[in-house]
Amino acid sequence: MVVEAVDAGALLRGMRAEAGLSQRALAARSGTSGATVAAYESGAKEPRLSTLARLAAGAEMRVELRVLPAGRGARMRGRRERRSLALAAATAAAVEHDFAAAARLAAENLDRASVVVGDNAARRWIDEWRRVLKRGPKAVRAALLDPSERGHDLRQMAPFAGLLSDEERTAALAAADAFDAMLATP
Repeated sequence: MVVEAVDAGALLRGMRAEAGLSQRALAARSGTSGATVAAYESGAKEPRLSTLARLAAGAEMRVELRVLPAGRGARMRGRRERRSLALAAATAAAVEHDFAAAARLAAENLDRASVVVGDNAARRWIDEWRRVLKRGPKAVRAALLDPSERGHDLRQMAPFAGLLSDEERTAALAAADAFDAMLATP
């Protein structure tokens, strides 16, 4: 669930509804009272981040906090995202061209990443990429070109380092930069 402006009550109501829990059931799982959950959901009380995380755990969820730039920072993030998608499109084409070779490279890269990351948050993206690879080249393309925040996160952990040549990378980035220049022209 993504919430643009933080409305803890709406976030909590959504988590609870998605988990299929009553206020009383969530409270019992989280070590608080039903009245307190009701007060958070109505906005009468504002939960601390640690409390929100505890309530999310009671709903068998977790809270992920993301701070994104605004203004000029948002424009720069947009440019970086367009460049990321351009590289992802070139990578998807290379994967579709020779899926067997790309899958072997990805598996090797995932194995190396698993050793480096140990058991931290990146582990879920490694596991997700293993599942995507099992579904074949169309699933890889869909994951690489997913414009959502989830897609962005998957691209950051994409296991295809070394698949594109320097020339292919340069061409993809040049195309994205040309698009940005076109957008900037009045």
